[in-house]
Amino acid sequence: MKRSDDAEVLRVAVITFRALKGWSQAELAKATGLGASAVSRYESGAQVPTADTMARIRMAVGVPPILAPGLLSWIRAARSAMAGGTLHDYGDDVIEAAAAELGQALSQLMHTALEEIRKDYASESDDEPWEDDPPFR
Repeated sequence: MKRSDDAEVLRVAVITFRALKGWSQAELAKATGLGASAVSRYESGAQVPTADTMARIRMAVGVPPILAPGLLSWIRAARSAMAGGTLHDYGDDVIEAAAAELGQALSQLMHTALEEIRKDYASESDDEPWEDDPPFR
């Protein structure tokens, strides 16, 4: 029986998340509380991880929630390209959705970084952050 495209994307995502961290299957298992055999089954395609399991893996390796859909979209596009498909196979709606996800992810990262800078500045000074010289106008 042929596995669904979504199952294959999740299989590759588990491998990718683990590889991004540079962990072995045993290290991922320990960080997530999963058994090493479960990680092996997910990566071999013998078992499809649930949404909750994918969230545990994503959190363990430190992939922000906002980036996960974009990574899954990238895996789908890469698999299509490697199978001889092209971005034209996806249509404008998929390309627009991927661009929107990337924009949201960048916006979230920038807001988080700016908030951290403001906190650091506030803890070092009695002045209001950016009172005299705001960094962005």
